[in-house]
Amino acid sequence: MPACFAARVWLRGTFPPALASKMISIISVDIEEHELVILDFTDTVYMDDSAALVVEQLIDAALTQGTDCIIMGLDGLTASTLRALNVLKRIPRDHFVNNLDEAKVVERRVLGR
Repeated sequence: MPACFAARVWLRGTFPPALASKMISIISVDIEEHELVILDFTDTVYMDDSAALVVEQLIDAALTQGTDCIIMGLDGLTASTLRALNVLKRIPRDHFVNNLDEAKVVERRVLGR
């Protein structure tokens, strides 16, 4: 049983290739301790292909552990990159939200609380 119900992962700024592998090793360990994770792209300016593939690895790690994912604040170039690489293919449409209030509604529905 997970220690916490939900976690929020902020993905802000620019993600260069050097950050990609470190990000997966740090965040994926924490993800498995939660029933749900919110990947917050609200302040993400740019994400290159390698960082986008890390996001895919994070999503895959979460879903493999039975952790649901909510995608928040996805817009602009980051959205284009993630969609072009089909990174978000395993995330249900109703798990894409614009803000934290919408994320909380999805969280309550998913977790049955």
